[in-house]
Amino acid sequence: MKSRGTLPQIDMHGVAFRLEALRSTTGLTKDAFAKSAGIDPSSYTKVTNYLEPGKEDRTKILKSEHAFAISERWGVTMDFIYRGDLSKISDALRTKIIATLNSGDR
Repeated sequence: MKSRGTLPQIDMHGVAFRLEALRSTTGLTKDAFAKSAGIDPSSYTKVTNYLEPGKEDRTKILKSEHAFAISERWGVTMDFIYRGDLSKISDALRTKIIATLNSGDR
C-alpha cells in the first residue's frame, strides 16, 4: 500500500484575499458580509486577519461550512474561495471580482 504523505496546505492568505475581493464587490462591511452568509462577524474577521501583518496570532482557517454558505449566498464556488478558480462564476460577477483583485481594493 502506498503512503499518501501529507495533505497540501490551504493558502489562507489567498482565501482571505479572494473573500475580501468578493466582499468589496458587494459594497458591504465585513460584519454585514459575514452576517449575510450566517457567519459570526468575529470569525470572518479572524479569517481575513491573514491579510494583516502582525495579526498572525489572531487568525482562523475558514471552515468549509462557512465557505459553502458564502458560495451559496453570493454565487461563487468553493473552488473560487479555496483555489481561485473563476471559471464557474457568472460573467458579470467574474468581471467585478477580477477588477477588484487587480485594483488591490479590499
